[in-house]
Amino acid sequence: SVGVLDVARTIEKAPVASLDQALAGRLAGVQVSASQGQPGKEGIDIKIRGAGSLTQSTAPLYVVDGFASEYFDISSLNINDIESINVLKDASAIAIYGARGANGVIIVETKKGKSEAPVITYNGSQGYQQLWQRMEMMSPYEYVKYEVERGFGSVYIDPTGATKRPSLESYQDLKGVDWQDQLFRTGSVGIHNVAIRGGSGQTRYSISASLYDNDAVIINTGSNRYQGRVSVDQTVSKKIRTGVNLNYSANSYFGTDASVTNRDAASVTSYLLYNTLGYRPITGSNDSEANLVNNLIDVDIDPNQDYRVNPILSAKNEYNKTNSSTLYANAYLNYEIIK
Repeated sequence: SVGVLDVARTIEKAPVASLDQALAGRLAGVQVSASQGQPGKEGIDIKIRGAGSLTQSTAPLYVVDGFASEYFDISSLNINDIESINVLKDASAIAIYGARGANGVIIVETKKGKSEAPVITYNGSQGYQQLWQRMEMMSPYEYVKYEVERGFGSVYIDPTGATKRPSLESYQDLKGVDWQDQLFRTGSVGIHNVAIRGGSGQTRYSISASLYDNDAVIINTGSNRYQGRVSVDQTVSKKIRTGVNLNYSANSYFGTDASVTNRDAASVTSYLLYNTLGYRPITGSNDSEANLVNNLIDVDIDPNQDYRVNPILSAKNEYNKTNSSTLYANAYLNYEIIK
């Protein structure tokens, strides 16, 4: 069977930033998943009619403007440059593309210029993101009670009364530090697209550029993408047509790894969410919560037993940025033998 995605209607109903977002949940039998939630580093995986192998790649074949590739970077293509998307899901893919189409085929046709006066288009959107739900954390009283039961109560309670918190009840009315307030923020997503398409006589052209900018809900984390595309088609004679397509994309993402995947389970303690949710909400009996927020190292913890670094200060000051660029170029020459 063949699945057809109405690209224009999809963009009109809800702005999307990439091809995988356009496909997600809109075509039967097409499964789109991400291994991570960090912007720009999602690790998108697309399966058509489920996984066909346990050991081999299950990625579909991509055919963009007639050129096939098993390793196409879908994030490099601007969704606003796409005219149509067809998905071949079953034996029809193998019949046309052979073994290369065994995992399904995604056929993409991009927008071309027309023999008419130049048409300039622009569309953009600005959105905001917030964390929908937060983890319910222990109150200072609950946390200190837990530490007392573990045998570490001496850090928080001084039975002699020489400190400001001589008993467990001293923590009843303390607010403590909710590290989620420090970590999460209101994020923003900006998408801007501009294009000029037209032609005269035998020449047709399409030139477009796009900007995607995402400041994520976690501090000092986000991604951006700059993309440009040039397409020129030339009718040389009644029998000869030629053309060239260039697509360039520059992507970057930055920020601390927020979560852990199964393959990285051995280093789980180095991940931001683990450290943030596990950092204590209250200081010891002789310290203040301001020092807990502002100090890089937790001074009440013996570094020989447990070395803790303030996750918020670490996230704010860590420079972790990855840049990548992709260039796709192809050309064609058509000669009609009989016309």
